[in-house]
Formats: sequence, structure tokens, C-alpha cells
Amino acid sequence: MRAPFRTPITIVEEIPGQRDPLTGEWVSGGWEIVSQTLANIQPLKEGRNLTFTEQGQFYIEQQKVMYIKGRWKLPDDGTSLIYADGNWYGPKGSQDWSLAGRGPKHTKILCSKWTGEIPDITIPPQELM
Repeated sequence: MRAPFRTPITIVEEIPGQRDPLTGEWVSGGWEIVSQTLANIQPLKEGRNLTFTEQGQFYIEQQKVMYIKGRWKLPDDGTSLIYADGNWYGPKGSQDWSLAGRGPKHTKILCSKWTGEIPDITIPPQELM
């Protein structure tokens, strides 16, 4: 049996621009790597009986459910992206399952394939962690 958390992912967040408190100059923001971890990526199905049209929509949007070890909270302003398997995904919501008494400690993230502007950031090689 293969390990359930086997796909390396990188979570990036957009850092807004701000004024440097020492010089008073404007410092532009950018994208920053928040975490590199392993995930279990599954297609979104959730036991639903979908119509043919609904199945097509889920396929087009490439909606996925990602399970990652530990805790991660989706920022309120929605400025985070996930890079996995050569694709960018935009998180839509997350559930923290790391506080459960027994069983796996993970965060469940619902996301769909990102169709917006690709961040200008270099993702380091994702080796087995």
C-alpha cells in the first residue's frame, strides 16, 4: 500500500505592498512560499450523485480535495495558491481536522484549477519529504 500523503505541494501567499517603517519608502509586495509539504489529492466527488451536466462542470473546473498533514488556515483575503503536479490551484475553503481526538491529523482543502494570472515565483524542486 502506498502512503496516503505522497504528492508534494507548495503553498504560496501574496504579500501586499507596505511602507518601510525605517525609511518611509514604499516596498512592493509579491508572492512568498508559506509551506512545502505532502498531500493526498482526490477528485471532488463527496458521494454525490451528479447529473451529466454537473459532472462536466466539475471536470472542466478540475475541482480537487487536498488533504495535507498538520494545520493550515486559508487567509481571509483569499490571496493563496497551491502548486501541485505542475498545476496551480486556488483554494476555495478549508477544514481543520488536526484537533480531532483520534485518527488522522490533517487539513482538508477544497480547490479548483487556477485560471487567473500565474504568480511570478520560482518553485524549488519538490523532492520527497
